[in-house]
Amino acid sequence: MNRRTTAFLGAVAGLALTLLGASPAAAVATLPATDTIYMVACGLGYNDLSLFSIAPDGTATPIGAGDGNTNGKCAKGATWDAKNQTAYFLSEDNVTSTLELWTMDVESGTPTKVSDIVGGSGFYIHFDSEGAAQTQYDGTFYDLNTTSYTETEIPSSSVNGDNGVYYLVQAFNYADNSLYVINADDTEDDSPPVDNMVYKVDPTTGIVWGQTGPDVSGLPNENYIGRMTSMAFDSAGTGWAIFEEDLYSFDVATGVFTLQGPISDGDGFPSGEYSLFIAQPVPALPSTGYDAAELLAFGLMLAFAGTGTLVVMRRRTVV
Repeated sequence: MNRRTTAFLGAVAGLALTLLGASPAAAVATLPATDTIYMVACGLGYNDLSLFSIAPDGTATPIGAGDGNTNGKCAKGATWDAKNQTAYFLSEDNVTSTLELWTMDVESGTPTKVSDIVGGSGFYIHFDSEGAAQTQYDGTFYDLNTTSYTETEIPSSSVNGDNGVYYLVQAFNYADNSLYVINADDTEDDSPPVDNMVYKVDPTTGIVWGQTGPDVSGLPNENYIGRMTSMAFDSAGTGWAIFEEDLYSFDVATGVFTLQGPISDGDGFPSGEYSLFIAQPVPALPSTGYDAAELLAFGLMLAFAGTGTLVVMRRRTVV
């Protein structure tokens, strides 16, 4: 086959792909070496509130023995407080349905109840880069006081649920210091329709309704979004999400999701209630445009300037 024939066939193939709307498959994501993906699960043949580390391909490794019970107690939302280097999750009392705040020791896999949440309604939880916590349920956001363990509703966010935006999955991205949510419900056929987008949200208002963002794409079908149970961001800003028994990565700039692999301990996991979080280092401070050496030199200059001024003042006083 000569070069002209090869080039011609290549051009024809490229044109065919373009006409069919085909595009190269997104590459699977890698995880920063400083980070670890974890999952809190219930059932699956393991104790309640069991912890697993999750490799980027979905391979799950159990850590510890959960709470030692098999009563069906599940994590309702898990997150990593990067400032204080602590894993948290929400759960409910199996008898009273009281919302509870728990911590998880990522080394031992031991869950510890912190407190009941007074008037708690939140389902998902996140911490920002300053260690402030918020919860969300049915589209309404709440500020969570981690001293009194009380929730305070953010009134403006109630517009979400009022307009059919209520099944939201949220996570804080420390890489760009922003809160993101995804409308994880197949509501595009509702009237009015609610797009399945990756929304960047102002945490002071919690308003998603009327906002825009990249459309979610790369999933098997338009209904698959309803399988999404949790998401988190790694320290590089890559999104990770669980769709029942599958692990996906996604790009917040494009909304494109990529299948990383099925979540499995080697025997396979059934569909279940899994809560994802990613342990990562303390977030870097916002850039000032100066490095540490320059800031130190500037500080010393100010110190010497202050000393010089004091000497001059003293001399003038003496005169």
